[in-house]
Amino acid sequence: MKKRIDFDGEYARFAAGKMREMGPVKDEEMENVLNETMRQWLETPAEWLDGRTPDQYFAEKTPEELVEQLTDYTQAGMNVPEPLYGRIAETPGCAPALKAAAAGANAAGRATALRLLCDMNASGLTEVCIDAISGRDDAAEIAVDFLKKGDYATAQAVLKRYDEFPEEDRMALMDVLCSYPGAPGVAERLTERLYNDPEHRGYYAMQAEKLGDEALIEPLLRLSQLSDLGYYDYKEIVNSIEALGGDPGPERQFYGDPDYEALRTADTMPNFDDPA
Repeated sequence: MKKRIDFDGEYARFAAGKMREMGPVKDEEMENVLNETMRQWLETPAEWLDGRTPDQYFAEKTPEELVEQLTDYTQAGMNVPEPLYGRIAETPGCAPALKAAAAGANAAGRATALRLLCDMNASGLTEVCIDAISGRDDAAEIAVDFLKKGDYATAQAVLKRYDEFPEEDRMALMDVLCSYPGAPGVAERLTERLYNDPEHRGYYAMQAEKLGDEALIEPLLRLSQLSDLGYYDYKEIVNSIEALGGDPGPERQFYGDPDYEALRTADTMPNFDDPA
């Protein structure tokens, strides 16, 4: 690949020159000024691009070359140039190469490629995002956000592949699935998580409340009586039971539990803000 061009640095020098010509700029005007200098920079032929504008430079690249440059910038730990990002977003032909980059080894490259695919609303994106969940990185967060905004076909696609994923990915999968109240099969998977992942019972109790399925009241009631339950998890479970229309019964005491004791201490502290 040719020498990597520091587009950010070139823009910074261009903007600095323009702002010196303008003189002092008020803070509230700075955003508009920077937007205007960016517009001018994108439209100005540059000697360092052999007389082309930044947009013209990238317009000459094939879809494969564009994504190759994207990958090169992310691997180098550099910001992706704005005109490169914009050109890729406007080029549907980049989608196949972006899908490959979204499954690549470079974490920053995966996240940027997936974000672009979401911006483009590329075909087959549901499966690409499901694959990305296993990364548990920025790309995984982008994937979860996208999948939570789909339709019930999205929930079924996630559920169909649920068993492929290891234990550590189930929290992200449940975040997606519980965003679709009434989706068949989700309550059963969530019940399994509540029983078999004791370290995250509070999290799954919150997901149960979000899902809104009354079938979860019974397993939550059973969990609320466990002797090894911590106070934090207990409170989340009780809140979920009540939100689903159930009766959690008399409140349990958790003497010795750090969270419970901290709350008790806070409740007995004098209110120094009270003028009385």
